[in-house]
Amino acid sequence: TFLSQGYVATGKEALVRTLCISGLFALVDAVVKMVLIFGAGTSLFIYHADSPTPLEADMSWAKWGFWTAHHLLYCVVYAFILVLPHTHLRDFLPARPSFYRYVALLCANNFGLVVGAMMVGSKHVTGYCVYGFFSFLYFACYPPLLYMTFLSEFFIDDELELEHAYYSEMREAGYFDDIDFQQ
Repeated sequence: TFLSQGYVATGKEALVRTLCISGLFALVDAVVKMVLIFGAGTSLFIYHADSPTPLEADMSWAKWGFWTAHHLLYCVVYAFILVLPHTHLRDFLPARPSFYRYVALLCANNFGLVVGAMMVGSKHVTGYCVYGFFSFLYFACYPPLLYMTFLSEFFIDDELELEHAYYSEMREAGYFDDIDFQQ
């Protein structure tokens, strides 16, 4: 949604537009999951080890095919965003390199989830480890990644920068020329 507004994404209107578009995507995702769970009877969650359902039933392609398609869709979207700066649309895109590092990390993480889901769907038990690792990586690292990409510059201490600016102005004016710092 941020990319659809280009470099002019400011103000209340942009925030409302972003929330509406994100909410629409979340609603579609929730409806698809509800249809799979309640309509088709496919469990989208991993069974516990003490579950009466055997492990083979958990490795059904209906479940893991959905997760493969789900993460593959996100991976393709992130890869598309990574390709956009190399097109004629680059003038309308954010110029911050941190945004593209953020997108590249999410693309790589979703690719790992695709590989794990395909392994489990193909009845390889080690796919649980791959899928679990990348799921953990996403949930453990996403909040700090989000903070470093979008919010860290917002919370910079302005007083610290003002002190450096004041010191710089004093140094340029020659206030410290008489002081020998080599002692």
